Amino acid sequence: MKTLLNHFMSLNRRDRMLYGITLAAVGVILLGSVADGFTGRYPQAVVQAVMLGVAIGLFWDYRRRRNATVFAYGGIVTASLGYTLLLYLDHFVLHSYLILMIIPLVIFFVLPLRQALIASVLHYLVVVLVSEYGYAVLHLDSAMFDKDAIQVYTFGAIFILAFGTFYQLAIEESYRQLQHANAQKALLLKEIHHRIKNNLNKMSSALGLQILRIRRGHSVSPEEILTANKLRIEAMSLVHEALYRSEDIARVDMAAYIRKLVDLIARTHERTLPIDLEAGGITLSPDKALRIGTILNELITNTLKHTPPDASDLHIAVILTAQAESCLLTYTQTGHPDPVDAASLTQTKGLGMMFIRLSAEEMGGNLAIVSEHNSLIFTIVFPC
Repeated sequence: MKTLLNHFMSLNRRDRMLYGITLAAVGVILLGSVADGFTGRYPQAVVQAVMLGVAIGLFWDYRRRRNATVFAYGGIVTASLGYTLLLYLDHFVLHSYLILMIIPLVIFFVLPLRQALIASVLHYLVVVLVSEYGYAVLHLDSAMFDKDAIQVYTFGAIFILAFGTFYQLAIEESYRQLQHANAQKALLLKEIHHRIKNNLNKMSSALGLQILRIRRGHSVSPEEILTANKLRIEAMSLVHEALYRSEDIARVDMAAYIRKLVDLIARTHERTLPIDLEAGGITLSPDKALRIGTILNELITNTLKHTPPDASDLHIAVILTAQAESCLLTYTQTGHPDPVDAASLTQTKGLGMMFIRLSAEEMGGNLAIVSEHNSLIFTIVFPC
C-alpha cells in the first residue's frame, strides 16, 4: 500500500486526477454490478460489467499511449450512455438520476471549458430526451416526472454548469499566471546563464590581454593587476545583486547601482571620493547597467591612479540623464594636476581605455572626451 501511495504522489497533477477519477468510477460500477447481480437484476449487472470493462480498457490505453483526450471522451461517452441505459432499465426511478446529474462535474475536471460545456449540454440533452421518451411514449409513472422533482433537477443542472464554468475560469486564470511565472523564471535563468558566460569571457579576455602586455615588457605591479580585476568582478556582481533584490528582473535602478559601485571602489582603494551623482529615476537593462559599471569602474580607478591621495581639489561628477530615445552619461573629473591631450587619450592602447571604448560600442554609444582648463570630461550617448 505504501508503494502504491508513493507512486501516486510521484504523479503529476493531471495523472493524479485521472487516476483518482478512474479508481472512483471503477469502485462505484463494481459495487453496483455486484449489488444488481445479487438482487437478480441481471440486465443492469451486465450493463455495469460492460462499463467496468470499458473503463479498465480506457485506463490501460491511457497508461500505454498517454492520450488524455481519448481517455476523457471515452470515459464520458461510456458513463453517459451506460447510466442512461440503466435509467431506462430502472424505469426512471428518482435515484437513477443522481449519477447522471453529477457526470458533468467530472467533465469539467477533465476537459477544457468550451469542450466541457458542449459535452455537458449534450449529456443533459440526452437525459432529457430519454426521460421524455419514458414519460410521453412509455407512459411510466415515475416520481421523477413530478414537476417539483423536475424543478429540483433543472436547477441542479444549471448550478453544476455554472459551478463548472467558474471553476474552469478560475483554474485557467491560475494556469495563465503560473505559465507567466514559469516563463519569467525560465527567461531569468537563461539570461543569468548567458550573462555569467559573457562576464566570464570578458574576464578571461582581460586576463589574457594583461598576460600579453606583461610578456611584451609592460611593467605592472601584481597588486595593481589583482585590484583592477577584483573591482571588475565585483562591478559585475553588483548587477546580479541589484537584479536579485529588484521586483523587475529586466531593469536595474542606476542611481542605487552607481552609488554602491562608488562605495566599493572607495573601500578598495581606501580613499574618500568626493563624487556628485545624478541618476534619479533612470533604470536600464542589466546588460547596459553592466557596461556602465565597467566604464565608471575604469574611469574612477584611472582617476585615483593618477591623482595623489592628498589632492584637495579633486572632484568627480557622474550624471546620467534620459533624453527622448537616448541616454547621456557624463563623467567629469576636476582638479587634474597635469594637462591631458583628449585626442591622444582617445587613441591610447591602455587596457582601461580599451574597456571603456569597447563597452561604449557594445551599448551602441558614442564616446567623446574633452579636456578644458583643469577638467576632463567623458560623455557617452547611447540608446536607453
